Amino acid sequence: GSIVRFHKNEPRSSLETFLDKVTCSGDPDQKTRPLGMRVKNNSLYFADAFIGIVRVDLSTRKMECLHLSESRENGLNGRKIFFNDIDIAYDGTVYFSDCSRKFGDDNFDADVFEAEPNGSLLKLDPLTGITTVLIHNLYFANGVQLSPNEDFVLVSEVSALRVTRYWLKGHKAGTKDIFSDNLPGFPDNIRLSPDKRSYWLGLYRSRFAPFNAFDFLLRYPLLRFFIVKLFNPSFSRLLDNTSSPVGISIRLSLDGKIETSIQGHTTILTATQISEINGYLYIGGNDASYVARTKII
Repeated sequence: GSIVRFHKNEPRSSLETFLDKVTCSGDPDQKTRPLGMRVKNNSLYFADAFIGIVRVDLSTRKMECLHLSESRENGLNGRKIFFNDIDIAYDGTVYFSDCSRKFGDDNFDADVFEAEPNGSLLKLDPLTGITTVLIHNLYFANGVQLSPNEDFVLVSEVSALRVTRYWLKGHKAGTKDIFSDNLPGFPDNIRLSPDKRSYWLGLYRSRFAPFNAFDFLLRYPLLRFFIVKLFNPSFSRLLDNTSSPVGISIRLSLDGKIETSIQGHTTILTATQISEINGYLYIGGNDASYVARTKII
């Protein structure tokens, strides 16, 4: 439940704990898990799977909960939200993903394995505090990224192996379409490159294997349902045993085409986010206890 930081020029010697625990909920025993993070206007914003959307002043480290995980606003009817990733618009609007209305972070394997549309994409108005659901029925909604001119927002769907686009402006405003489909792995966080000409997409495991159990089970929804009910399987363990031991992450063009990929046995197998900074890629993984760095060639 902590957040650490380091200087890009001295990653090892500058490592420090930035936040030891998220405490803005008022409950000292509250379970916490910070996930997607953004920095804007000298503030760190992040989505905590159990608490909600949190803003931290980078100078004072003062925390503020912008949205708690239980909400009765706009038809949410008090249900818990499984927060995952966020992005912040120029006007301060917060776009964020809700992985599942059925399962929480402590049982996310079941939702991915069941592969049912339980997720959502939402937005939080900073002036009114009102939350609005933009898209229902997403397949484990995960990474969130606004386009360079904020005419649409992207959200990755892990179980559907795709990235979906929701239009915010123009004649398509209020509609959605598929941005990138049939991906070579399970899409996680997506981030815009510094030159704003492409997107980096982390893939939680690749699909390359002689036999991929997840692809096979996608054909049989009833079988998946009973497996979840009877055995509560681990999605991670399933992929450990049936997917390729090669990590893979990809760069997408502004129109959703795969431009390049990073692959290798030394790459983090569960790449959940890639950030490009000064010619280097920083790669974090769900099951990794470190951050990897590789130079862009």
